[in-house]
Amino acid sequence: MTAKDTLNQIRHIDHEITFMLEQLEELETSLTRISPVLSDMPTCHDNNRDKIADGIVRIIELKTTINKRIDYLYDYKNKMTAIMNQIDNPVYRRILAIRYFQKEHNSFEEIATAIGYSYYPTIHMHGVALQEFTRIQSEQDLATNHIV
Repeated sequence: MTAKDTLNQIRHIDHEITFMLEQLEELETSLTRISPVLSDMPTCHDNNRDKIADGIVRIIELKTTINKRIDYLYDYKNKMTAIMNQIDNPVYRRILAIRYFQKEHNSFEEIATAIGYSYYPTIHMHGVALQEFTRIQSEQDLATNHIV
């Protein structure tokens, strides 16, 4: 996986969490729509109880999954930040942080404005920053694999 792919995982996981949160909201909304039918005729209302119980179970399971993904994203971001912080050039670090950690305003035009450079030099620096990221990550992988 390239450095760009590795860093883009942050955005993909974040979108996945956002999608699951939307599903959770829909599930909670649909659960509140389940209401008992009022009638003077004696009937069994176990069907509504089952729907509510099933809905609550699904909500709990989805919340557990969301929390696990949030924990994973937090740990993943920390690992990527640790690698980025080893890049000597602060402009390169800033480019990567804006591009891959910000949800909005992370186009190259917006990054160029934020760092005070023009468009093409910003793209070039992004490429160099990714190469630095790859170099540092490879060194860490080698060090981890050569522990005796």
